Amino acid sequence: MRKIYLAMNSFADMTPERLLAIGRAFDRHPILRPWKVGGDPARIKVDPSMEAIFNKQELPVTWLTVRRTDQSPNFEGGQIDLYPGRGGWIGYQENGEWQNHLIGHTIEQCWGPKTMGETGICEDIVSLFEDLIETMDPAYACVSDRPFKQFSRFALPGVFWLNYFGPAFLKVSPDLASIANARLMVPGGVLIQTAEHPWVEKNSMLRETRKALYKILGKQAFIRRKQSPSPMLPRKMRPSSPMLPTPQDHVAASPGTDEMPWVTMQAQKDSGARRKKHAKAQEKLSVALADRQEMMLDTSAVEWSTSMDLPDWPAFATFLGKKLKGDFSTPIAKALIDVIATADVNDEGNVMLDTLYGVLKLDWFIDDETTLDLSIHGPVMVEKLCDEWFKGLQ
Repeated sequence: MRKIYLAMNSFADMTPERLLAIGRAFDRHPILRPWKVGGDPARIKVDPSMEAIFNKQELPVTWLTVRRTDQSPNFEGGQIDLYPGRGGWIGYQENGEWQNHLIGHTIEQCWGPKTMGETGICEDIVSLFEDLIETMDPAYACVSDRPFKQFSRFALPGVFWLNYFGPAFLKVSPDLASIANARLMVPGGVLIQTAEHPWVEKNSMLRETRKALYKILGKQAFIRRKQSPSPMLPRKMRPSSPMLPTPQDHVAASPGTDEMPWVTMQAQKDSGARRKKHAKAQEKLSVALADRQEMMLDTSAVEWSTSMDLPDWPAFATFLGKKLKGDFSTPIAKALIDVIATADVNDEGNVMLDTLYGVLKLDWFIDDETTLDLSIHGPVMVEKLCDEWFKGLQ
């Protein structure tokens, strides 16, 4: 009796809720669930449940798993790689430009002869496979009684005991649903089981399924023995067959965010840098305003207000500085420009400023990521200058 290997690749939108659902899928099959998870080696005991362990862990989850620590062939381990959003990615530079490619999420597990000798174990593996399909919404998944090279996102590793083709496959090749023993699953893909258990000798159903898949997807869709499945090289960044969906096809077929993870990461970096710049500018403004005498608006002060594009704020403030002088000619102005330009949504504040024409009060509110609500109380000349600048935009 040989080991059994499960592999699953998904481009679904991974959320904390989906992560917990995957944990519950494992928990419904404790005889197959890992005993320990974590780094190398895996040290976190799965107790009391996989769901509880996932609940303590924020995405991403990049774990090795262990179920048996016996010597080969009874050692049982695997890997779980789940990332926020649409999954992991790899990138390389081409002509000075970064090319990013989605590789998604993966679950790989194996079970040795001791576990496979348990009564009803094959039915339990089928049930776990179905549960993971429903919760993880994979693009492709399989269960085999022999090891295969790490499966590529651009070629299929073969035809096995259990084979799942996600909804993007069905959209490109609807004939997949007509293959014998094909079952439509909740995410919208098809599960094809070629035998009751994986050790059937002279499996005619497996041969017929392979023949049907070769006809529908093309032989070139499958990895040949001398072909490397590695997706790490730029020339491998496309499907080996026009009948194979691309990662973008799988994303389109699975509900959720359309934002790619490298875009999300860059936005998070930009947000962190902006907040650091805001905090530094706020500190400079506080120092510049410290120990100043209290200022009062003149009773003749008038109000001028507008909603403007936030990116226009530095140019508008620079214009006022050239016309109004006073505090606009000191470090106060530079700090104030940066404080408002880098503020988060719903940030608000006000400052009293001395100018060539008298005291003014400037109030601001960040309405959304691109909109600044601005109100200025001060001399009539300030109102005229503000109107002058906006007329120049028209």
